Amino acid sequence: MILSLTRSVYIFAVLLMAAVFVSCGGDGDSTAPAGTGTLNLSLTDAAGDYLHVFVTIKEIQVNKAAADEGDNSGWITVMNPNETIDLKTLENGEIFDFGSAELEAGHYNQMRLILGTEPDDPAEHNHANYLVIEGENAGDSLEEPLKVPSGFQTGIKIVRGFEIVHQGTTALILDFDAKKSIVKAGNSGQWLLKPTIKVLETVENSIIGIVVDDDSDSAIPDATVSAQIFDSEETEVKNEVIVESTTGTTTGGGYKLFLPPDIYNVVVKTDNFLTACQVVEALYYEEYVADFRLVSRDTGDDITITVNVSGLDEGESAYLHIRQPNVDCVVNESETMNVSIEVTSDHVENGSFNFTLPAGTYYLVAYTTDETIEATGINLTGEIDVVFTPAP
Repeated sequence: MILSLTRSVYIFAVLLMAAVFVSCGGDGDSTAPAGTGTLNLSLTDAAGDYLHVFVTIKEIQVNKAAADEGDNSGWITVMNPNETIDLKTLENGEIFDFGSAELEAGHYNQMRLILGTEPDDPAEHNHANYLVIEGENAGDSLEEPLKVPSGFQTGIKIVRGFEIVHQGTTALILDFDAKKSIVKAGNSGQWLLKPTIKVLETVENSIIGIVVDDDSDSAIPDATVSAQIFDSEETEVKNEVIVESTTGTTTGGGYKLFLPPDIYNVVVKTDNFLTACQVVEALYYEEYVADFRLVSRDTGDDITITVNVSGLDEGESAYLHIRQPNVDCVVNESETMNVSIEVTSDHVENGSFNFTLPAGTYYLVAYTTDETIEATGINLTGEIDVVFTPAP
């Protein structure tokens, strides 16, 4: 109850500050441009279950037009990186700097990234956009080209406004979520790229920590760390748990997450250990610390769930989210909070997909852009059929 009240007070304060900022924005016509300012852009990434994820970003464009205006009206190219970037190198707070551009002062409504069709170095890359996954034999790897739907070839549109202030600098970080952006191949055998990108306004608010084995004190690499928000009063089931950001631990067990100020359930999940959760109030533009000591577990009781997805139109994809209810998330040494957490997810097309989980109680939420399947299988076992209604 105290945590809920704290978050409400924080949100009210932010809204009040925003109102004061607007009311004190100066006299005269606030929409009139006043000289130029600087836009700094950089790129970071959330974790995905792949060895490498390469994307070629050819151009970056911005637009001062309203979001509902035509795709080609008012776009300005501000940067031409033409770089083939491995998103897996941009986890844990690593940032790729696109550079700076001088823009007319004022409000900009949209941004878009134009993906390249050729890699920056054909001698090094066989494709402009592709992923590298583990092969059937240990140590083997496979390259899988990423098919970009035609709608994205004209640009990945980011409808997120920002201000350019006269003689000021606006720094934005694009968070390219590889896990959500890649559609796992189902019946077609093709891997699709449908980019999901968030815009972060600061890297000053973050959560860092070390994940170690409670028995040996040794670092645990490749653990999945996510910052989640659980809202028990949310009426739409897919929004009951929101994963704000995800990363993987380094060889030294460390992790770092850039986050907007809020109260988070930080969840750590990895093979051979019990899943752990801590509540972190990351509210005031600081670097917060959440270390974890994971307890080993017996994997002999693991369960495998097969989700059969059908009914999607050609080119359509769905999100699968497996969540665990009634988890004790640590607030402090003497207090826990009961929450639901997300333990795994996938972005998929029609086909069958396997999930191996520790023995326990889970539920599945599946949805597309237009349709949500309510919570399915409060105690998931065996095979589950998820059938979407094809568009008329």
